Amino acid sequence: MDSRRGRGRGGDEEGSVGRRRCGAPSAGCIRGTGGPRRRGVGGGVCHRRTVAEAAEPLVACLRDPDFEVRREALRQALRWTPPVDWYQPYAEALAEGLASNDRDVRRLAAEAMAAQAPEALSLALPLLLQRDETSSAAVEALVRSGRPELFQRARQHLEAQLTGGLHLARLSARIAGAMRRLDGDAAVGYALLRIGLDDYVNGAAESGLAAMRALHGKRGFATVERGLSSVHTQTRVEALETLINFGPGWLAGPLARLLEPESFDPVLARPLSQSELESLAGHPDKWVRETADAALQGLNDHMKELMALKRVPLFSTLTLDQLASIDRLMVTRHYVKGETVFRRGDVGAELYVIVDGEIRIHLDHAGHAVTLARHGAGNVVGEMSVFDEEPRSAGAQAMADTTIRVLRRDRLQAIVIEHPEVLLEFIKNLSQRLRAMDQKIESETPSREPATP
Repeated sequence: MDSRRGRGRGGDEEGSVGRRRCGAPSAGCIRGTGGPRRRGVGGGVCHRRTVAEAAEPLVACLRDPDFEVRREALRQALRWTPPVDWYQPYAEALAEGLASNDRDVRRLAAEAMAAQAPEALSLALPLLLQRDETSSAAVEALVRSGRPELFQRARQHLEAQLTGGLHLARLSARIAGAMRRLDGDAAVGYALLRIGLDDYVNGAAESGLAAMRALHGKRGFATVERGLSSVHTQTRVEALETLINFGPGWLAGPLARLLEPESFDPVLARPLSQSELESLAGHPDKWVRETADAALQGLNDHMKELMALKRVPLFSTLTLDQLASIDRLMVTRHYVKGETVFRRGDVGAELYVIVDGEIRIHLDHAGHAVTLARHGAGNVVGEMSVFDEEPRSAGAQAMADTTIRVLRRDRLQAIVIEHPEVLLEFIKNLSQRLRAMDQKIESETPSREPATP
């Protein structure tokens, strides 16, 4: 029987992925027909009204839970200076945008702050201590400001972050080499620690790239960024050389090294010492600290769940911080061997991540039950119906006692909006599944006689 025990972090609790800052939109923000709030902003609410009249609806739109509304409001904010009475709420709304889960909102908020509210950029200083995208957005806003004292604070933060990133990149390379000679719990602990270190290194690199964009302009630096993400080695090498030539040296030099992880491969790979692990367990970064502790003490249940999600191709590009937010949106279910997980024709509103056990996907075709696929730990099932809202196209059955993590449609859609890279993995996964399904049906149908009624 299906023991649907939604563990504490699941239920209805919203993680940082599903949670958005918002304020109740005013009438000016939501008036209009069709796409009301977006049309109210995009139709030029700031231009049709006096500055004083436009302030309240614009600030409300800057805090709207709908990302499209916020993006459009921020585009107007780039060309709009608030009246004195509304300056502080306006600046605070822009600062909230820097901490948004949406990339375009963060980028536009940084530009608007630098252009229209530079005096309030001090509000962005605490965001330097946040993780990944929020910190990068704050760096970009502070560097853009043109204010020497704010630029200096951003530089101090960047220099410390890049230095720390270089150190952790060296340790990560050592761990990668040492893992070839490890197995069991030690290998799992090291694998998790390496993920924590790499998340920090990648976050430092993103902050460095944000600073380069602010210094050299998005358009001027865009060609370099495209080259850095190229799959062609020569193109990447040329992009790294251009980055170094752009300067300044204090930023471009260490950033180029972080963007070339092969340069950290150690001559002699050796495991980290006890003292090195203990030092990492006291690191300021939460995930470096917690993954080092897991390498020392063993993985707790929460870390095991994050590791299981990281192994799922769908979520493999996400950081531990992002995975933790997703994990809080999921519930755990247990199925015994032979139990039905879902039937063909059921309305699909959930995605399933297999943590342990095995699921058989089957379909009745031409009077015969055809096994389309068997999926074990780390695989995802049920994703097609979650997106097209159509009935399930096949059934699923537990072939052993199976543990599954479940994600509801509405929460999955929030994740996809905030992390478009997840959608690309979905498309790739669905393409492979459909191809395999066609091949399976073609290979099995001719070999059997129709069932006798």
